[in-house]
Formats: sequence, C-alpha cells, structure tokens
Amino acid sequence: VVGPTRMPYARTISAINYLSSVLSGLVAELYERQAPIDNK
Repeated sequence: VVGPTRMPYARTISAINYLSSVLSGLVAELYERQAPIDNK
C-alpha cells in the first residue's frame, strides 16, 4: 500500500463523500440541460 499510514481516514472519507455528491449533482444538472424536450 502506498500512501501515508496515519491519514485521517474519517475526515478523508467524509470529504470524498461530499465531493462525490457535489459532482453527481453537477453531472445530473448538465444532463437535464442537454435533454431534448419532447412533449408528444
């Protein structure tokens, strides 16, 4: 395993969860804008 052995894992995991939720929201917003509007 490469990396620091005393990394604050709780803080790191919560930061990754936050970033993933932000990025998921941005991607969802991007696809909502690009979706064609079909009201047929």
